Amino acid sequence: MSIIDDDVMSFEDMAQAMLSESQHAILANKPEPLRKAVYRRVEASLRLSAKWHMKACYGSGIDPVIFERVLTDEQRILDAHAAYQQMLTDLIGGGASFMVMRAVMGMDRKTFHRIRTELGICEPLSRCVDDLVSAAIYRKWETLERSMSADSLLKLHKFSGVSISVIWNLLNDWRQVGLKIGSGRR
Repeated sequence: MSIIDDDVMSFEDMAQAMLSESQHAILANKPEPLRKAVYRRVEASLRLSAKWHMKACYGSGIDPVIFERVLTDEQRILDAHAAYQQMLTDLIGGGASFMVMRAVMGMDRKTFHRIRTELGICEPLSRCVDDLVSAAIYRKWETLERSMSADSLLKLHKFSGVSISVIWNLLNDWRQVGLKIGSGRR
């Protein structure tokens, strides 16, 4: 375990991480009460060090460069989360089935149903696609380099107005035909 992990560690975990492998080996051969006492001492030392560090930080404030970096990083994280949530909403609102959402976004059933409920969707959206619309979707899919990504599905849905589940089925059919044609040429 490393102290420089991104995860927040407890003082107990930090005390364990502070000791080297050889120190852990020495303690392993000592009686339990002595081992616990050593870890408590290391933990107390860490608490005292943290207290003095925090006191110094409170006294001087956060460095403006570090503050700006934290602010920028947190804004980036919030923006990415909002974009991800919007994509989920757009996909489900565009008629993506649970099967599509699981395949493309790794979504679980509970989240899928929660978003459908929030959007007020009861029945799956679907419609038949005539040959002209199907051909137009295929040509557009080719411009998207035959991608099956969430972004491509949304672009094809916005382009055609066809339910994402229907588009997904078309793309899978076309991909299977392509695989059969490709294996027949060998």
